Amino acid sequence: MQRPCSILSGIRHQHWAIQACRVLSVVLLLPLTGCPSGTAPTAPSVSTKPFASVKLVVVCSDPHFVRQLTDRSSSWAGKTGASVRIESGRVESKAPQDVPQADLIVVHANELGGLAVKAELVAVPAPLKANNHPLQRARIVEIYRDTLPAWGSDVQGLPLFGDGFLVIYRADRFAEEKHRVGFNKKYSRPLDAPTTWEDIAEIATYFAEAEGKPSLPPLPNQPDRLLTQFHQIAACYDRKARSESNTSQKQDDGLAQTPAFHFQSGTWQPRIDSPSFKAAATWLNQTHALRMPSKPGEVDNPVAAIDTGSAVIAVLTLAEVAQLPKDPATGAVSSRFQIAAMPGTRTYFNAAGKPEKTVGTGNYIPYLGSRTLIGAVRQASPNQDAAWDLLADLASPTTSITMLNDPIAGSGPFRREHVDQGRDPWLVYNFDPIRHQRFADAMRSYVSLNVSNPTVVVRTPDQAALMAALEAAVRRTAMGQQPPADAMQQAANEWKALDAKQNPEELAKWRRNSVGLP
Repeated sequence: MQRPCSILSGIRHQHWAIQACRVLSVVLLLPLTGCPSGTAPTAPSVSTKPFASVKLVVVCSDPHFVRQLTDRSSSWAGKTGASVRIESGRVESKAPQDVPQADLIVVHANELGGLAVKAELVAVPAPLKANNHPLQRARIVEIYRDTLPAWGSDVQGLPLFGDGFLVIYRADRFAEEKHRVGFNKKYSRPLDAPTTWEDIAEIATYFAEAEGKPSLPPLPNQPDRLLTQFHQIAACYDRKARSESNTSQKQDDGLAQTPAFHFQSGTWQPRIDSPSFKAAATWLNQTHALRMPSKPGEVDNPVAAIDTGSAVIAVLTLAEVAQLPKDPATGAVSSRFQIAAMPGTRTYFNAAGKPEKTVGTGNYIPYLGSRTLIGAVRQASPNQDAAWDLLADLASPTTSITMLNDPIAGSGPFRREHVDQGRDPWLVYNFDPIRHQRFADAMRSYVSLNVSNPTVVVRTPDQAALMAALEAAVRRTAMGQQPPADAMQQAANEWKALDAKQNPEELAKWRRNSVGLP
C-alpha cells in the first residue's frame, strides 16, 4: 500500500504538505481507533495567544501619555489575547495600597526612587536582558537602560518615553543684512546658529539692543520647565565631556569620574552652591532683562513667542516643535524657523572649581530624565510575566519608533535605533530635507552616545521637597530679585535643613542607590 505521505509528493509547499500529511494519516487510521460510529475525534485546541485570560491594569502618572499608551497597549493585547485597562493617576509611593489593582505603573524618572525604597517594584527578569530577546535591551541608550530605571544595583524598569529638546531660531531675522553687519561689529563673529549658552545670550543681547524689545521667550512659569533649563546649563559647566574612547585617560575634568551631580560623592552633601550651579543661575539672572513678559494666569507659550512675539531664539521640547506653523503651500514647517542642537558652554569647572576653556564648539553634557517615563512592574501583581511582556513590547525597536512618530506626544530618542544614520523617525515633524537632516543630527547630539559622563534628574524619595526649594531660589535670581550666588547658597542651606530631618544612614543609602551604588 502506498504510504499516505507519498500521495502529497506533488504539493508545492512543504509546510502545507506536512499539515495535509498529518490530516490524511488521522483519516486513514480512524478505523483502528475504536471510535464509535459517527463520532469524530476532537483534536486538542492549542491557543496561539499566551495571555488570553490575563487582565492587566496600568496606572500612568502622566495624563498626556495615556492616549499613546492606550493605542500601543491595544496592539499588544490583540496579539496576546490579554485585556489592558489604562488608568491616569499619580502613583503615591507613600501609600501603595492606593493602587492595589495596578499590575504595572508608568512614572516619571524622578518618581522611581520613592517606589523602589518601598520594595514596590520587580527587577527586570533575566530573559529580557538576553541578546536574542526581541526587546534588544542592549540597544537602549545606556543612561536610559542602566541609570534612570535603576535603584542601587537593580534595574527595575524600562524606558517608554525619552527627553527631547531643540534650539529653534528665526532664520529670516538672522539673514537680514543690517543684523549680520551689526552683530559682527559687536562680537567680531558671524551671526549664525548658536553652539553655546553664551552664544544664545549674545544673540539675545544684540537683538534686544538693535530692535529695542525683548528677544527671548518669557521665563517659564512651570516649575519643572524652569528647573530643566537651569540644569541643562549647569550640566555643561559642571564637568568636561568625557568620551567613551578615553575613559581610561586621567583627566582634570571636574566631576568626570563620579556619577554624582547634585550631591558630592562620598559625603553626599548638597553641592548646588558649587561654581557650575552658580554659573547657570548667573546666566538666567543676566538674561532676565532680555525676556518677554509673562502673561498672568497663562502658561507661557515659547512657540507663540518666537512665531508672533519678539523672541528670536528659544529652546523647545519636541512637542512644541511640532506646533511650529506650517507653510500652506508645502506643508513643511515655515522656512522662518531654523534648527540648532542643544548648546554647550565655553568653559567648564575643573576639580578645584576653577574655570577651564573649552576646545572646539562647546562643552556639551546631556542632562537627561526631565521628561522621561519609566514602566515598571509591581511586586503585588499576579500577572508579572504578562506585565513584563507588555513593557518589553512597548520599549522594543519597532513599537518605540512608532511612538516617536507621534509628534503631538514629542518623545525623544532613548534607543540607538532612534538615532542611527539612515533612520527617519523625525519625518513627521515636517521639515524640508535639509532641516530634517539638521533635526536628526541634533537628536544624535542630544543623547551624545560618545559622552560617558552625562547628568540626570534627582531620583531620591525626597526629590519633590528638594526641587521645590531649588526652584524657588532659581526663580528669584532669574527674575532679578536675588544675586545668583546668594540664591544658590540659600537653596543649599535649605537642602541641608531638609537633610537634617532624615535618618543619616538612610539618606546616604538613598543617594548611593540613586546613582547605581549599593
